[in-house]
Amino acid sequence: MTQNMTTSRWPVYLAGTDQLVAHHVRIDPGKKFTWEDTLGNSRLPEGVTQNDLALYKNNVDGEVIVVVEGEKDADNLGK
Repeated sequence: MTQNMTTSRWPVYLAGTDQLVAHHVRIDPGKKFTWEDTLGNSRLPEGVTQNDLALYKNNVDGEVIVVVEGEKDADNLGK
């Protein structure tokens, strides 16, 4: 039996900038995660580490901050 694969992608920016550098990719079933650079390669760009990345949806401008486990949970807060 073949399972249907679904993929979700979230944009990833360098901390302190608006520069899109990659996407965080979730592959289901199995809840597997990987990085994808802007060219579609399965990796972060050369010289970029996870410590260089901004938090997802970090533009809070005086709003209440809620910390959740991942991008999917962050997106669900706005619904």
